[in-house]
Amino acid sequence: MLVKKCNRKKYAPSPLIRFKAPAASTIIGLALSLSWFSCLALFATAQEPQWIWAQDQEQGNIPIGRCFFRKAFRMTRPESGQISIWCDDKYTLYVNGMRVSEGMSWQKPDQHDVTKHLIQGRNVVAVAVQNSEGNTAGLAARLIVKEKENTHVALSTNKTWKASVKVLPLWPMPAYSDRRWNCLLYTSDAADEGLGVDLGGRRI
Repeated sequence: MLVKKCNRKKYAPSPLIRFKAPAASTIIGLALSLSWFSCLALFATAQEPQWIWAQDQEQGNIPIGRCFFRKAFRMTRPESGQISIWCDDKYTLYVNGMRVSEGMSWQKPDQHDVTKHLIQGRNVVAVAVQNSEGNTAGLAARLIVKEKENTHVALSTNKTWKASVKVLPLWPMPAYSDRRWNCLLYTSDAADEGLGVDLGGRRI
């Protein structure tokens, strides 16, 4: 683990890279020749993830401990689901209350196929992030789901995700209420304006 705030270099690659949206004709043409995973990545450009954290903890003053995140969405006929995760420092991923995986990756995202965990009706992707050292932390994730006979939908981390540093038991379950949860965004623009912080040469 790199020591946080050890220099002022921008880190790369970043999940905040901006892409120009491809034309519809380009998408159709590529979809005929590319693999399913490549097509999935193409649709992901519709919404790039942003670094997020709980609103009541400021970057540069985050204590050792955990922050909890949730994203709720509805599906009628789920066909597939894929999530890419960047985090500082460690994370545990849940889908509809089921523990899927854990990791600690900030440069190259961890990829998880969550298709078998999706259900008809309300779904919730939940992530617990542990800040193990230093006073900065963050989560960025790109969630892409698809329904049968429909297009891919990107549900990347942004202000629609919920975050909290205090939870009750069963917090990853779909029925859990997160109405009072809020998240704070950290974008590349904010970092350029001095509102972001360094994460050992990384920037959020």
